[in-house]
Amino acid sequence: MAEWLDTPLIVMAVLAVGGLFWKAARWTAKVDSDRNAFGKMLATIQDDIKKILGRLPPTAVESGSPLRLTDFGRVLAEDLGADAWADATAPGLMEQVRDKEPFEVDDFCENYVASDLDAAMRRRVAVTAFDHGMSRDRVAPVLRVVLRDKLLSLMAAGRK
Repeated sequence: MAEWLDTPLIVMAVLAVGGLFWKAARWTAKVDSDRNAFGKMLATIQDDIKKILGRLPPTAVESGSPLRLTDFGRVLAEDLGADAWADATAPGLMEQVRDKEPFEVDDFCENYVASDLDAAMRRRVAVTAFDHGMSRDRVAPVLRVVLRDKLLSLMAAGRK
């Protein structure tokens, strides 16, 4: 009778171990399948992000401290004649910014460009914005940066 009990126990043990291996194999296959699906989903998301970023308009001014022109901003500055404008405008503004800190000069230039541009420069901003398919609000900061840099340069030269 001991042989009869031993045989079913061995068979049940073999079946139990076999079942565990089978379950583990199915679980591993499911994990591998999920990982592959996740990888495909990430690739799709990455492609979508690239498409979205490709549709964003270029920026003219790079954020940071201080603000700087991007390569595209330098193109806009050239189209605007910003350097010549700043060369002509800055000396007349020196008295108003002489004792200001650089961040205050930047604030001054932002306000000046927003409210005190002459009609000719406002027109150049409009034309440049139109030519590049962008709003005037995205072109005007180029003048701010160029004017600020010119004023700071003149202030530094005056201190020497």
